[in-house]
Amino acid sequence: MRLLKNQFTWVLLFSIAIAIFMAITITGNIAMNNQFASPEAAIKKVIEICGGQSALSRKLTERGTPVAQPSVNKWASGKSIPKLEYAMGMSVLSEGAVRVTDIRPDLPDPMSMQPTPKS
Repeated sequence: MRLLKNQFTWVLLFSIAIAIFMAITITGNIAMNNQFASPEAAIKKVIEICGGQSALSRKLTERGTPVAQPSVNKWASGKSIPKLEYAMGMSVLSEGAVRVTDIRPDLPDPMSMQPTPKS
């Protein structure tokens, strides 16, 4: 009976250790996918790269996606979410330092999407 109890204890401890390892691994992978703590932090990085909020709005407008500086301010403060075309423009303007999914984590990562095979 004592041997059975010891085996059960070891199996239980081993199972808990595996569960903790899996939780750490999964959490680590999620954290590695987004390099910024929040979408606002990613947008602020783009603003820094472009030279300010007005410069970012001007550069986005020059790219064909007109936007005013107050809208950029709302994005940076988290009061509104930029549309996909603005997030794509910011990613391009950052020269890849900020990804679309850093700005819009609710969207799927286009790099992980696989083309659908034709049947």
